[in-house]
Amino acid sequence: MSSTSYVGVQRAGPSGFCANRKSTSPTRVTLTSVDQPRTLARFSRSVSIGAESLIRAAPLSTRPSTARDRRGSFPERDSPRACDGSRARAAIPPIRSQRSAIPVGSAALPGGGSRRPHNAPRGIVPSRASDRTARGIAVSTETTGGDCRSLMKKQNPSSPARRGRVVNSTPPAPLFYLGGGNGVKFLQSIFEGKGWQRISPGFEGKRDTRFKIKWCERASDFSFREFKEKKQMIGRNPKISCVGNKLQLRKTLQDYERRQLALGKSGFIPVKDIHPMTFEVTNARERAEFFKVSEENPTWQWICKPTGMNCGQGIFVVESVSEFKQQLLAEEAARSPGAKIPIRIAQRYIAKPLLVDGRKFDIRAYLFLASSNPMIGFYGGQGYCRLTIDKYDGAAASNKAAHLTNQAVQKKHPKYKEMVEDTTWSINRLNEFMNESGKYPKNWALEVLPGKIKGIMKQVLRSIEGKIDTRTGIFDFLGLDFLIDDDLNVWFIEVNVNPALHRNSEVLNEVITKAVTTAVDIVCDIFERQSQGQDALPLQVPTGDMEMLIGG
Repeated sequence: MSSTSYVGVQRAGPSGFCANRKSTSPTRVTLTSVDQPRTLARFSRSVSIGAESLIRAAPLSTRPSTARDRRGSFPERDSPRACDGSRARAAIPPIRSQRSAIPVGSAALPGGGSRRPHNAPRGIVPSRASDRTARGIAVSTETTGGDCRSLMKKQNPSSPARRGRVVNSTPPAPLFYLGGGNGVKFLQSIFEGKGWQRISPGFEGKRDTRFKIKWCERASDFSFREFKEKKQMIGRNPKISCVGNKLQLRKTLQDYERRQLALGKSGFIPVKDIHPMTFEVTNARERAEFFKVSEENPTWQWICKPTGMNCGQGIFVVESVSEFKQQLLAEEAARSPGAKIPIRIAQRYIAKPLLVDGRKFDIRAYLFLASSNPMIGFYGGQGYCRLTIDKYDGAAASNKAAHLTNQAVQKKHPKYKEMVEDTTWSINRLNEFMNESGKYPKNWALEVLPGKIKGIMKQVLRSIEGKIDTRTGIFDFLGLDFLIDDDLNVWFIEVNVNPALHRNSEVLNEVITKAVTTAVDIVCDIFERQSQGQDALPLQVPTGDMEMLIGG
């Protein structure tokens, strides 16, 4: 008949369980398989449960499993009572004072190690020293007599064996959630490189709130109400549409300009010098103003854009202002009262852009808002040029491949696969082209252009102060588009809250990889300190090509 030994500490009381009622000496109870279930249930209520109460008892000989030994070495009438008043059925020989320590080790069990038997109550651990050593439990066998709290004070309060439970000392890997298909594999490789684990995508994963960071393509994938400040990170500010929406961008820039003028400040760039004139043509008042301005400037060209779409969707160049006017009036007349229509803007078209080999291009640069409380924003490096495939001069207004530089538009061109590397240029290559042309100041793209872009980015950051969510853990990785005209004026076109992270060319692979990897390192570094109540700055990670524009 098998037997198992368990150890514990019992504080002496009026009906004390210990053999020596004046001490708190640890005791060993030898139970046969017959008596284990019933007696263990009683014993579990009579021992002090906790890591501090675990001891390594000296080896004791096992008594033969006779009826007398199962009853105990004393007559039942003389046996001590357990805490519940019942008679104890086990012999409880006292243990001599001794001291030994088992160093904390790995939580992994070696070969042959066993965990707590299934029928042993929680808090009572088998007395095998090998098991306790394997679990990394620091155990002392000192007995002092008196209050057992004196023994507890000697134990390490941070011991992983709190309450006698087997605890894995290795913390679980942080979880991350990625939604949509925009650079998912690339982002996954970054977080897995940090040892994190991805939450499975899909309906259930989208609603899983265990994540430490969440990076999604669509705003609908975020649950901002369930967001846990200082415990989670989310890669989308719920109020970033103040610049992410084409119409709201204009209003945000104009609001900032009015505030600066009201305060008598002059250190800002006038909106008319950096952002093309814009009208909301679905608004009757602004539509009338647009008609007036277009009549006064018949040579100006216009481009129509929906405010809430990206990737070139719904955009077209206005060929005839008069025909466009008739179209708008007809749509207004046909609209039912109270019916909702997509908001559209008419924006002045930069008719004479700087061309590269006869092709139009714009510049995609990254603005990284690492924190909104305090406001910390980074210039994400030089960015890159996005070129059209078709020549610009003489192209019809309906030819999007000649007028729109979006990669989503150019991918539809039949020549895209053979020209993919020529649709994205580095800023260094643009600088070489401008130097070779002899028409522009030397090294203008490297020495002047970055300063102009950073100046506009600073103004964008200042304009959104007081308009965005300031909870700790919210960040934004934004793509800003700039257009250079033939006079080298830099025009700020729009903000993309979900910039494309596809790396299908050498330039994109180099620029995007550096920018996103550095951004993740920065936001994690800031978050870890803020979540512990520390200051967000200074940074403890390298910033690479990024440059802090606003900090603190």
